[in-house]
Amino acid sequence: MSKLVETSLMRRVRQQKEVLELVRSGYSFNQTAEQTGVSKNTVGKWAKEAGITSPAGTRWSDFSHRASLTKKVRAAGGTWRDVADAWSSVEGFVGSETNAWNWTRNNAPEIIAAGKGKRPAHVRKAVVAAYMAGASA
Repeated sequence: MSKLVETSLMRRVRQQKEVLELVRSGYSFNQTAEQTGVSKNTVGKWAKEAGITSPAGTRWSDFSHRASLTKKVRAAGGTWRDVADAWSSVEGFVGSETNAWNWTRNNAPEIIAAGKGKRPAHVRKAVVAAYMAGASA
């Protein structure tokens, strides 16, 4: 029995070393989890215990570019879809026009107040439909 526990412990230590090496080398928690088969939460827990932060984590949390990009795209007559596409070219993931509008409304409302601030069309239609459904009930 003790040999089984020892083997299991050894496997865990080996796996933990592999996970931490990948995170130190620049892999995100998601990439590390996919490569090693360890859950993303466990990867994050082990990294935190070792005092390691994922370099990918800081990239997603810095949205300082969004307001200026949004202003440029909207001033050029771009749609909220164009704004989302501009963000994705910088951030590396695809967002929706609804995400772009909501983020702007919450974090840079002066852009929406400047005039071209309508919600994306499909959101406006859904809001009107919900209102009409409630009004007829």
